Amino acid sequence: MLVLAVACSETPQTLEDGVWTGHLVSPTSEVFKVYYRVETSKEEAGEDTQTIRMEWTRGPTLLNDFRRQQDTLWFSWNMDIDFKLNCILLRELEVQFRGACKGPFGSLGLLTMAPPGVETNPDDIDADALVKIWDIASVPELWVAEEEGRSEPEPQGISLDEAYAREALTGSPLDVGGFTQNLYQAGEGEVTIVFEAGLGDDFRVWSEVLHDSTLEARLVAYDRAGLGYSDPGVGSRTPERLATELHRLLRTAEIAPPYVLVGHAEGGLIVRRFASLYPDEVEGLVLVHPTHEAQGRRWQALSETGWNDYVRQQQTLQSILPPRARAEYEAFFEVLEDAEVPGLGGLPDVPTVVLTAMRPVEEPRWIGETAEGMQVKFELHKALVDEASNATHLVTKTSGPYIHREEPGRVVEAIQEVLGAIAGQ
Repeated sequence: MLVLAVACSETPQTLEDGVWTGHLVSPTSEVFKVYYRVETSKEEAGEDTQTIRMEWTRGPTLLNDFRRQQDTLWFSWNMDIDFKLNCILLRELEVQFRGACKGPFGSLGLLTMAPPGVETNPDDIDADALVKIWDIASVPELWVAEEEGRSEPEPQGISLDEAYAREALTGSPLDVGGFTQNLYQAGEGEVTIVFEAGLGDDFRVWSEVLHDSTLEARLVAYDRAGLGYSDPGVGSRTPERLATELHRLLRTAEIAPPYVLVGHAEGGLIVRRFASLYPDEVEGLVLVHPTHEAQGRRWQALSETGWNDYVRQQQTLQSILPPRARAEYEAFFEVLEDAEVPGLGGLPDVPTVVLTAMRPVEEPRWIGETAEGMQVKFELHKALVDEASNATHLVTKTSGPYIHREEPGRVVEAIQEVLGAIAGQ
């Protein structure tokens, strides 16, 4: 399998020439073998230049934006024309590299790289450390700087020990009848705040918000069936099924209402359906850049080509997922194609905050990142709020869709606003 070589010059410590090996672990734990061919050549100016050719079991790949500083590697990996993973690798014990790749929709996966003669084990690094590596290795700032046309900040390498030293979130397994789900709990209060992640994400995506000490409430987050540390579930993965599974989890764990539900992206559909199924148990909602059931049809009307490209990107992502996670993606696309969730309705009559991310994207990767696609989402969010009796619409132009990762304080403030409204009733 032939791939494009990417030059890496002016490195303080060259990599050993030869075939390096490693593993790619998808966000849902499927493992793929990866090979890297490292070669050093002399340029006319007399400087050494290294190239890395990469191949894996799913076919040719394309490496771009390759950077190196001391013991940290950064690059993007084009698995398809419009499907790019941004990757970070940190050197450990002066031998192998281990780190993370993030897909275009936020999910993280593990990537390893070891020199000739050294074997890597994808189990050697846990998911908590993986997330922390991504959080503190500065790569998001590098890509944002390029997209916004700003001067590139100097990347700051860190050690793997530093990544492990960061406090990590863990949950506990709970048998919910037929399978086990991973449940995280913290804090105390009269109201319980329940966090629902977006498509393909586990509960750790809320780590910055969950660590905020100003939230004086009981905090609950979990991994949906088939994600994170939870076992695969049974049946379809529709918003209704996921809402009822969340309700069963809360009851099994003896976590009593009232609840304030916080949902991101597709998680917004789940918490809205929960609120319509169990209205007496929900006292507030916070929707973080939520998916709207009509957005797919609106995007398709906006641009048939852009919509088809988006569908193809999602199909590429699904192709590397095991069946247990693929089912959730398939159910999500059924919602977009049908433009409805049966029984969903509008927002309930409880204090609600809808957060919309409107930071411009200079080079959109898919239709939802175009100015027109973002405007569609804004209009749908605004319509939800305008049709509700007790809702507020907040917009940020300094964050992407993962507001809880980029600007967690905004999400905390929205939660505090809802809690304040509940207390004042």
